[in-house]
Amino acid sequence: MFPRPAVATNSPLLQKLGINVDGFRLALTRAGVCMNLDDLAWERCYEVLLRLPESSPQGDGAIPFYRMLAEKEEDIDLDAVHARNEFQTSGKLWARLGQEHKYRDVSDKVFFVTDATVPAAVVNAFPIVELPKRRGTEKLQRVFCIQVLRAADISIEVADHIALARTEVLNDAVEKLKPFVLAVRFAANPDATGILRLKKMKIVACSSVKAVASLGDTEIPIQLEKIGESLICGETAYLIVSGIETESPLDDAVTADSIANILASVLQVDHTNEFARLATTRHDARQQVLSLILQHDGGEPLRRAREALEMSEEDEIQPEMRTVRPTVPPGPPVTLPVVKTPVDLGATPLPSTQQPSLPAGVSSQRLDHTPQPSATTIPFRVRSERTHRGNVEHVRGVTDGARCERLAILHETEQGRFPVPVGSIQGDQAFGCDVLSFATEADRAEFQVLLQQGTIGNLEKVVRFIEVKGRRTETGPVALEGNQLREARRRREHYYIYRVYEAAEGEEWRIAALKNPLDYNWPESYKVDPLQRTEAELWSVRVVRDGNQDKSTS
Repeated sequence: MFPRPAVATNSPLLQKLGINVDGFRLALTRAGVCMNLDDLAWERCYEVLLRLPESSPQGDGAIPFYRMLAEKEEDIDLDAVHARNEFQTSGKLWARLGQEHKYRDVSDKVFFVTDATVPAAVVNAFPIVELPKRRGTEKLQRVFCIQVLRAADISIEVADHIALARTEVLNDAVEKLKPFVLAVRFAANPDATGILRLKKMKIVACSSVKAVASLGDTEIPIQLEKIGESLICGETAYLIVSGIETESPLDDAVTADSIANILASVLQVDHTNEFARLATTRHDARQQVLSLILQHDGGEPLRRAREALEMSEEDEIQPEMRTVRPTVPPGPPVTLPVVKTPVDLGATPLPSTQQPSLPAGVSSQRLDHTPQPSATTIPFRVRSERTHRGNVEHVRGVTDGARCERLAILHETEQGRFPVPVGSIQGDQAFGCDVLSFATEADRAEFQVLLQQGTIGNLEKVVRFIEVKGRRTETGPVALEGNQLREARRRREHYYIYRVYEAAEGEEWRIAALKNPLDYNWPESYKVDPLQRTEAELWSVRVVRDGNQDKSTS
């Protein structure tokens, strides 16, 4: 169809890209071409593309050639347009569908993936060509006449998920990261898109997620269970993690990389490596790292990013504790956030079978207690040897949050109140606590009916907003962060911290209950320790026994 081009046999570009020069040249020779790709006209490139299924039937020459075309500068004339139209009509591309690789007709729609947050189940449902993203989505679409597969184009409906405790801690860390991520985006493009979506994006840390993805007329079931997998649904990103470290939730490299992928997808940019680098950097060192990434002072892009997100530097450090009590009453009923998971209004199942089962009933006795002194601070200390994380993980207790919440519910019931677990509800309209407690059974029933209908009723009937903080021992402060901190400020006289620890395994527990925890001058405004206050109630909660039989339930 085209005359055989006579060009140089040596290709520095091939060597630069690390491609097997001899194998690639053999594939092109079979197609009737001997070339230096930089000098080859685009209509000749399309001739090679058309002949590749014959010259390289196993695809060994296809992907290297595709990658070289992705790097080649565009210089399209009329002849090249005609050649491209012919390729779009009758050309084939080496693509993967599930585990099968073969040439597939371009006219039947072949895709390439633009971001790492497209679920694997969706990727496996379509023929995919492996192409580099660094040359730009629009160019790859033009050159190869293929379709784009983006997370933003996929409609996802979450059917069920199991959320982990301390999700708000992870969200606080992500909120602090957002302005630095946006600053990188601003430095590359001052007219960046996706800012509003970035501002609203929330992370739900999960152990599993079930969903359905829709692309056109195709529906694909999704099951996420592998650590690091994520799913973006509107303004919520569901992320599979093994757990959340309270002090440094982004220290885990897999979690940080997954968060970077999510934020890069939201902003529709290929800056995942830069975002992950910022995520794993200590917050007080991020501006310095930002400047290293940008190769100039990052102060101005960071300032613009904070303005765009309506954040101040103080917001990123810690919210300031205020002593003024809000007088704004709860608003009218509003629709719950995006989560479509049925709310379990009964007992929370215990994930661990190694602990003794909780009783069906308890008896609670109030104890006298002497406030504990504040923790001693050390102004300066030099350690002789740094302790590695692996040396201490085996002695650090991990409290079963569901077990502590269930125990708090038993205590509330024994005190004559009517509790409802709400810790699994996520989003900006969530309650910022684990348990709501009502004065009457009728008030609780009314709330449950409205909640099942997807709305929030009149919260003035809630007598206690209870945040349960479980610990292995009776000492040490607990943190209020994210929605918890917001609701503790808003609810004041009705917000309680229940600090739960086990005094005798399976036999006796202690609950230190402190009302209005932000009404005190703590060393750190977001960390409270009920046992340091005379105002706290200390309860001994014991198993109810019937004769020699323990009324236990798993």
